[in-house]
This record gives sequence, C-alpha cells and structure tokens, in this order.
Amino acid sequence: AYVFENGRINLEKKYFNFQNLLCLCVQKYSYLAQKKDVEIVFLPQKDEVHLFGDEKQLTRVVENILNNQIKYAYKNSKIEVCLNVTENKIVVSFENSSPKIDEQIQKTIFEKYKSYKRRSFYYES
Repeated sequence: AYVFENGRINLEKKYFNFQNLLCLCVQKYSYLAQKKDVEIVFLPQKDEVHLFGDEKQLTRVVENILNNQIKYAYKNSKIEVCLNVTENKIVVSFENSSPKIDEQIQKTIFEKYKSYKRRSFYYES
C-alpha cells in the first residue's frame, strides 16, 4: 500500500519480476475476457524482466488497462500484451484488434469529465 504525506504519495519501491506481474494480470483477466468472447495473449521476453518500482501500483495500472481493453473490446477480438526491453527501457504495449476509435472522439477523449456512449464506437452486447 501507499501512504499520503503532505499531499504526496509515498511509493513502496523494490526490485521485482515485471514480466511475472504482467503474466499474472493476464491470467487473472482471462476469465473475464472469455466471458466476452475476447482472447488475451501475452508476448513475453525470453528472459525475466526485473524493475525497481511499486509493484502494487503497477499492478493496479496494468489491471485497469486490461479491464478497459476487455470492457470496450468487440466480441471475438484479440488483445495482445507485449513486453519489450530495449536500451534499458521497458516497453509494454496493449493492442486490441477491435476497430479504432473515431478520430473526432480521439481528440477529446482524455479531457476531464468527457464521456461518450460506448455504442458510438464500440460493440455493445
């Protein structure tokens, strides 16, 4: 967990296996994905990937992204979680085979308090 001090979050940083974190998150959300006829595929590195950070907070971030990917995915689509390491950088990508969001919506989707109906750009079951 983390503690707020003087309006700041104190992260509990340590070294941990980030590749394992991603694998566990994908496994955890596979059932939810299957219920929506969505496939999740994890593309790991051949070697373990360790990083120094707050494991609990990074788990929350990954789970939030996976949850949203599944929530807004079309039926019979595929989500790929890909882990790459290049020049001391760790890159995680989440790719969804569902159609892209309309360009007009993309321009404003991250504005505070902006909301869109899913049916305008996603499959709704």
